[in-house]
Amino acid sequence: MGRHAVTFDGRPIRRRQRLAAYVAILAFGLPSVLVALVGGEAWPLLDYRMYADSKPTSEVDWLELVGRTPDGNAVRLDDEGYIVPFAYSELLRSLYSLDVLGELDPTPARRALIGLLDAYETQRRLGEHNGPPLDRIEVYRVRWTAQPGAANFDKPDSRTLLQSVSLPATM
Repeated sequence: MGRHAVTFDGRPIRRRQRLAAYVAILAFGLPSVLVALVGGEAWPLLDYRMYADSKPTSEVDWLELVGRTPDGNAVRLDDEGYIVPFAYSELLRSLYSLDVLGELDPTPARRALIGLLDAYETQRRLGEHNGPPLDRIEVYRVRWTAQPGAANFDKPDSRTLLQSVSLPATM
């Protein structure tokens, strides 16, 4: 063994192993140095600042999914048993991505809501849940000014109807 041999646990590191280590350092280290030098974000080497930065406002907004019974009573559809196979938060995020706000084309969101109402009613008739019969599903945008401990969670500052759908009479 030469006087400059690199060892690991008393065994010499082979040239191929050393070369692989150098390649890994370049592959993973160089992009980090690049991002540090350029500053900001360079896709796909993002540092995801959107999760680290605080919001400049204490206003929080979210969606609320509500079913309406034939007599007009509101039923919050936040029980995942009503919206199987969806998770509530994932369903609401999906509605945002389907443009439930109607900024470009609300048609896909409306189709999804009709499908959700149809699935709800089908599951109810099959006895999969004990929810009341629904005539329509509505999506609201709710906004709060955040308070410590979410003390005002049940009392949003505003509530705006975004979508309202019912099943076609032929279904």
